[in-house]
Amino acid sequence: MRIKDYDGYGAIKFTKHQPFIQISPSGKQTLYRYLGESEHFIYAVKLGEQSVGAALVLNEDDASTKNREVFKRRKAESLFKAGLLKPVMERAVPLEMEDDKAIESRIRFKQEFGKEDVRDMTARRRMMMYIDGTFGDDPFRDDATYSEMVKCVSDLFQTDAKTVRKYYERHLFYGGHRNATAEQHWKKGGKSKKRRGLKKEGEYVLQGRKPSAERLDPDSHLGRKQLRPRMLTRWVNFIREHAHKLSLTITELLERFKLKLVGYNRNKQGEVEYHPIDPRYYPPDSSMLDEGQKALVEARIELDRRKNEGKRAGSTAQLADGDLNVFDIDGTVATQFLEFGNELVQIDGVLKPTFLVAMDRGSRCCVGYYVTLGNENADAYLACMFSAYTDKERELLRWGVPHLDGLVHGYARKIFVDRYAGISEKMQHAIVTRMKEQLLMAAPGDPEAKGDVENLIGYLQKELGNLPGSSYQEPVKGTGDEKDEARARNRLKLKDAPRGAVITFRQFMQAFLTAISKYNLTADVRHLRTNEMAAAKVAPVPKDVFLYNQSLQRGDAAWDWPEEKIFRTLSVPFERSASGGIVRLGNREYTSPRLQQRAREYSQRNRGKALPVKGFELFTSPLHLLWEDDGYLECLDASEGTLKVYGDGYKFLHDYISTLSNADLAKKRDRERFHSTVANVVAKPVSKVKQAVMAKVDGLVKKVTKTEAKEAAADFGRHADTLDLIDRLSGNPGSKNEAPTAPPATGDVPSHRPRRRVLADW
Repeated sequence: MRIKDYDGYGAIKFTKHQPFIQISPSGKQTLYRYLGESEHFIYAVKLGEQSVGAALVLNEDDASTKNREVFKRRKAESLFKAGLLKPVMERAVPLEMEDDKAIESRIRFKQEFGKEDVRDMTARRRMMMYIDGTFGDDPFRDDATYSEMVKCVSDLFQTDAKTVRKYYERHLFYGGHRNATAEQHWKKGGKSKKRRGLKKEGEYVLQGRKPSAERLDPDSHLGRKQLRPRMLTRWVNFIREHAHKLSLTITELLERFKLKLVGYNRNKQGEVEYHPIDPRYYPPDSSMLDEGQKALVEARIELDRRKNEGKRAGSTAQLADGDLNVFDIDGTVATQFLEFGNELVQIDGVLKPTFLVAMDRGSRCCVGYYVTLGNENADAYLACMFSAYTDKERELLRWGVPHLDGLVHGYARKIFVDRYAGISEKMQHAIVTRMKEQLLMAAPGDPEAKGDVENLIGYLQKELGNLPGSSYQEPVKGTGDEKDEARARNRLKLKDAPRGAVITFRQFMQAFLTAISKYNLTADVRHLRTNEMAAAKVAPVPKDVFLYNQSLQRGDAAWDWPEEKIFRTLSVPFERSASGGIVRLGNREYTSPRLQQRAREYSQRNRGKALPVKGFELFTSPLHLLWEDDGYLECLDASEGTLKVYGDGYKFLHDYISTLSNADLAKKRDRERFHSTVANVVAKPVSKVKQAVMAKVDGLVKKVTKTEAKEAAADFGRHADTLDLIDRLSGNPGSKNEAPTAPPATGDVPSHRPRRRVLADW
């Protein structure tokens, strides 16, 4: 029990079990129930707290004594006299506990089916009456008496001490109510009251029927899952944001929502990292789909109502005729030097990345982006359009920032681009011919035409300018020496920026996406907030205004582009031969089981020829290709070797790695150009035919072949045997020790004419 030290004197008159509140200097109110008093102390039980402007939060009727409080009488009476401690009319008893009829009927039902005897409830009531009549207020005033009471009652009523403490604390908490010891079945949910959000002893009440795994093992990780109130709120808000996309079903929305579920952790450096949560801990799909379908229906009903109201008021028509569905696209070179390995990133003379952004004119919301290490060209504009038309969940997951909530996507009727690369033939063909949309271009010398997107670019440059290796120039303000000092700092920063480049491309993308999300969620667009938006409680920030405007679209503009149309229109087409069922783009390889099967069948029918393949290369997903198979787009995955060499990233990043590999190979070969060769180490051999020709011309001794050498050795052996036989017949044994005649020299091949027989001298 906690004792609060109070001083002072006054007069307190509370009735038994009367609730009262204590008001703190901050205005917070704490609700107590008066239990009793002694000469120096006042005893109470804490029921809950209510902060300023918030609802009352009740405590759990815990079986321990942690809810009980003890006040010093003098200070309590002083607060009572000052009006900071006063009684209230709140009984602090649940409505379900007041319903005697429902509790008695449930007891009779349990008795009828033998699940609970009415004597249990009666015994608990008698138990509380016995404690009050025998021990009075002494159990909550003295700890020793409390322990003695628990032991005595547990022996008398044949129950354990924990049960006695549990019901006695409930008896005090609910002010001695006759149903205070009743089983609180209303906290378990039921037909008219769902279990979601219910808590018991601080823990959420489990929902649904036990699965087989939990019935066999109560501690199994395959037990019941919960859809908690916080997760349900996030899920409903996500549905409301995407309800205007009529082509999306609730199942597709759920798959996208799961990509945003992340967990937080810290690495060895203490930095916060975000990781996708294990699917094992996802809420149950059945509950998510049931609640989500209800929220989706309600959200689309609200959208229809809003569209009809807008049609009558004319606001929607004004938006459609004005700046709604117009995307402004522009790009610039970032101020950030990047590092790849231990080298500065550089390609085609460009030392810094170039980024493009697409802004919705009606809300000033950034809907698309693209970053490249090359120049600002038509492919970069198409990639930016691709980003604006597609969702960002998978890309955020790729770069390790799936927690960002500020990114959106949408569709436009008009595309406003800068001149130069924006008016190239490829760009015009994609936008005007294939997308059937209007392409607008900025007039020469008219910077105001794209002032909003330029402001967005300036915001992003400033946000990224705080990173190491940035050459971002601070504004030159002031007069005289102040301007000179600012210019000097800018020159020094520009000089030192390349040496301070320690940011990798992945870190740059994380910072870039974070800056875009922050802009969409916090930028001030109060001048775009209409009366209808204010009535609908739309926050004056780009994302909320953009989503509101999208919800007002009618007719063709209300329909999402199918993903297949986006891929066919805004991707890079290719034609290749799939030898062995593998498509090769440079040093990258892509395949799929279906492509391999089709390649084998085609090869068998066409005498070993490779299968011709047409498809599309994606700007933002270089680990996949789209193969056009009889009018359908099939996905081809990168091979394991391609994944190891290039990793995940943008298409231009793969191209940069290939360019870097080619350059490094050429440099290494150039350094090893004086390496010894086999011809220099071993003398050039001469063939046997050439040796024979040379011998005839130069008069050299003929080289003996193996066959001739064997014949010469056999003749020499026969000659030695003959000499030995003659010595034996002539009786001259001394000749044995004489050295035999030397074999014929190399090249002196004895003639094969018959030799004269030598007879012994008889």
